[in-house]
Amino acid sequence: MGTPEDRHIKNARRLGFMLGEIVKEIGYDKDVDHDLRKGIKLLTGQDLVDEDADGAADRALLWFRAEDGDLVYTLLDTLELLQEDGDFWLLTPKPGQAGHIDLNDIQGAADLAGLAQTGLFSRAQKWTGIRLGAPQAKS
Repeated sequence: MGTPEDRHIKNARRLGFMLGEIVKEIGYDKDVDHDLRKGIKLLTGQDLVDEDADGAADRALLWFRAEDGDLVYTLLDTLELLQEDGDFWLLTPKPGQAGHIDLNDIQGAADLAGLAQTGLFSRAQKWTGIRLGAPQAKS
């Protein structure tokens, strides 16, 4: 069965986080999934850093709710915080939760920002995660 920490780490591993990565967190508020955050900290061996911290991060965790503003601009701002080949997880409230954003709206914003969806995560209790990054070149 494993300990709660083991389950938290397993979820963070599913998101692709790795030991030593620097992860910037954007949109933190009291409603975030604290177990998921804990798993990322345990797996990376690093505290999550604030978006205002100096330097580019390997990855980002973006908590975004419908009332948080313009999603396209927020996605573009998040890209600026990352290493050149970095990607990030956009986490939005699941359907039925306050602040939910329709998946079609998320896809439209990602397209406008020049991003491609490269993963999906729904194991958090109240949040859905969408991994976004630069589109892969077609050969």
